[in-house]
Amino acid sequence: MEERIIDAMRSAGIAVQLATAQEDQYQKIDGWLDGKGLQIKYRETGDDILFEVYKDWLKGIEGRDLIGQADLYACVNRAGQGVIVPTAEIKALVRAAIPTVRAQGYYKESGLDIKLRPDAYHGQLKCVAFIDWSRLTILQRFTVHLTGA
Repeated sequence: MEERIIDAMRSAGIAVQLATAQEDQYQKIDGWLDGKGLQIKYRETGDDILFEVYKDWLKGIEGRDLIGQADLYACVNRAGQGVIVPTAEIKALVRAAIPTVRAQGYYKESGLDIKLRPDAYHGQLKCVAFIDWSRLTILQRFTVHLTGA
């Protein structure tokens, strides 16, 4: 899906380049836009940004998105609408809420919902954030045509 999103971004005049396998594995970067690392996500079940905060909450292992080196975050919702936002804004919101998550096991504020939930594949308790686009600076918008996948 990442390559399809990149194709849609290019069709919208956004000059994004696909990252190498090594950049993806070690820097957690899916692409490059104007020399800045780009993380790309597709949301099949939501219209917000899903951000992995902790891969393993109990062991304190930070998640891919929190440790990633991407400067920009592109997210496409289930309707095919996409946005590019600054990753630093997401990280700042999440980091500010972590003490509350530690104290009460969750965080919920207008447009920001952070939850602890079991990982369906590996079983560990992970911490994920759901962030409404309205909480962030939208740098660019684009559309991905999802039919005919």
